[in-house]
Amino acid sequence: MNQQRLVESLQQFRHILKTCIAQRDLLTGKSLHTLYIKSRIPPSTYFSNHFILLYSKCGLLTTARRAFEATPEPN
Repeated sequence: MNQQRLVESLQQFRHILKTCIAQRDLLTGKSLHTLYIKSRIPPSTYFSNHFILLYSKCGLLTTARRAFEATPEPN
């Protein structure tokens, strides 16, 4: 995959994740999280924070905590 396509894919991923958070779409959000974990995307505080936000907005505080603990550089 060339660099331009990777950047476009990450932008689409970010957009879909933000939409899941706004709509509290837990099913799609969990699918994205699984895809993120299985992908070769390097761990990112940006994505970790958004998954934490998704889980907390959907009321899954234990899952949000686990996502926080898996964050590469929690702050």
